Amino acid sequence: MRKRAVETTPEMLERVEPGEPRELAALSRNLALVQRERADLQREVDHLDGLRGENRPSGGARAIARLRRGVGLIRSGGRR
Repeated sequence: MRKRAVETTPEMLERVEPGEPRELAALSRNLALVQRERADLQREVDHLDGLRGENRPSGGARAIARLRRGVGLIRSGGRR
């Protein structure tokens, strides 16, 4: 194989190829993983919110804020 003189961009390389079943399978798997991660983070936020409601001095407020930022990033697709 010879090297071709082709200009590429990240968008070209990241573009989903229509009709490629592996693309759909990979995207579906990725979505499932992100949804599971979001649910895990939400459970942890809920747990820490409960601890905060009990007025336990555990430093949980910082952890809650950090987890809320993580959930927010997941909801926004990683955009800040």
